[in-house]
Amino acid sequence: MKKAIAEVKSIYNILKKVIHVSKDEHTPPHVASNRIAERRLAEIKRIKGSYISSY
Repeated sequence: MKKAIAEVKSIYNILKKVIHVSKDEHTPPHVASNRIAERRLAEIKRIKGSYISSY
């Protein structure tokens, strides 16, 4: 039950972020969610690239 509640809270927070970005950037929510995903992937790529480069 605790895991389900944690997942619902996570979904709620993600939707809240999508709506916030959508309003801030004056875009539909589906565009905002794509931008969030693209930013997250770019950040992961940046972190992974700097980690791999350090070896």
